[in-house]
Amino acid sequence: MADLVVTQLMQETVLEKERGIVHGVQNSLNMLMDMLKFVLVIVAPQIEIFGFHIIISFSFICMAGLFFVGHVMRVKRKRRLAAVEKNNVMIEVNVE
Repeated sequence: MADLVVTQLMQETVLEKERGIVHGVQNSLNMLMDMLKFVLVIVAPQIEIFGFHIIISFSFICMAGLFFVGHVMRVKRKRRLAAVEKNNVMIEVNVE
């Protein structure tokens, strides 16, 4: 369910002509990480190492959260700069 929310939020901020590319890259990265998880379980199937798998999985989830927060902050900064530029143009037009 979280993947659907992240996908929708990212698609809303991407230009229409680039949505397919962004979705393709995002889907590929999701599948790559899923495959990495399966490879880790195949390479190290011992029960004693299960805690290691949990720590790696949790670390990847935290990294994804940090990347998403960084993306949201970057988008907000761009919108704020665009609003400031728009207000500056309106002020210059009103002065003349």
